[in-house]
Amino acid sequence: MRGTSVVKSGKIPAEKPASIWGRRKLRHVLLAVLLLLAAGAWLSSQTEQMIDAADRWLVKNGLAVTRVTVTGNQQLSDRAIRQALGDVTQHSVLRFDVKAAKARLEALGWVRHAEITRRLPGSLHIAISERRPFALWQTKGQLFLIDRDGNIIRTNPGIEYSDLPLITGIAGNLAAADILDALAKVPDLQVQTRAAVRVAARRWNLEMTNGVVVKLPEDGHVAALSTLAQLDRKLGLLKREIKSIDLRIAGQMTLQLTKDAATRRNFLIHRGSRQPLGRHAI
Repeated sequence: MRGTSVVKSGKIPAEKPASIWGRRKLRHVLLAVLLLLAAGAWLSSQTEQMIDAADRWLVKNGLAVTRVTVTGNQQLSDRAIRQALGDVTQHSVLRFDVKAAKARLEALGWVRHAEITRRLPGSLHIAISERRPFALWQTKGQLFLIDRDGNIIRTNPGIEYSDLPLITGIAGNLAAADILDALAKVPDLQVQTRAAVRVAARRWNLEMTNGVVVKLPEDGHVAALSTLAQLDRKLGLLKREIKSIDLRIAGQMTLQLTKDAATRRNFLIHRGSRQPLGRHAI
């Protein structure tokens, strides 16, 4: 049979010398690799021990971290900075892990950027750049203070931030700058807006202070706001008995009256009256 060796009388053919040498060589190579790995692990542990010993020597000879200076923190407390740094006295100023400490500081809500520099013989200097409060964001029953990029600065912000614009809805924080910049271009509407509501992470509704809901389109909301501002100045649109204003379709506006206004309108239509509806109706 081709490709198959047949063994007779239960005896296994003797291996060829080349085959025996190949297996012995493989065993030797594997043994050498294991020895190298073991030596590497031993050297690594010895190196770490030598580094630790050298660091202890540096600490004893004047290079211990004995002073930490901080600049730029207006809102972030010194206590929060100390907690983020951890025990700076564990190592010398040369071995202090600046990269890890920087990451811990920048994980704090107020910190936009942190820079840490060593100053011999035993000082660390920390320069903090803080985030600026931009708006309040409410989602899933929680209130957050956010910066312009939507980063959360802190939860449950105090009353001192109550004058900031209110954004609500899932992912509303990530698009807050877009709608608030658009509202800043129409100050008359801006002062009448109680909250901007993010809808399906695609578009905005505005809740006005008098209860009117303005539904903005996904695209072109800046132009829609401009049109609404013009109509409000000319007709006092937002002062009328309107429940909602739908601007989602370009060039079209759909108004929904309040329940009382709709009842009066239907009554007058039923009477066939051609008299003006008065100041409470469209």
